[in-house]
Amino acid sequence: MLSTGGSLGFVTGQSDRYFFGCRDQSEPGLHPFYAMVTDTGGKQYRTETKWLRIVLDTPFALSITAPPSTLTWTATAGRSYDL
Repeated sequence: MLSTGGSLGFVTGQSDRYFFGCRDQSEPGLHPFYAMVTDTGGKQYRTETKWLRIVLDTPFALSITAPPSTLTWTATAGRSYDL
């Protein structure tokens, strides 16, 4: 598995593998992730590049009012929120 800054790890003799990265390994921003696969005959294949945006998790306050129930928070422009 390769990304910004080089190799994130490798495996040998396995048909599939999951890689788990640590946010501390990459700076915030948009990073490419892809794999280089080599078959037993030495032929190489590069997987499709997947892009991942790494952001710093900043806690934010939520408030709820009722009735009717309304959830509010101070938002940052350009950031998405999954609640």
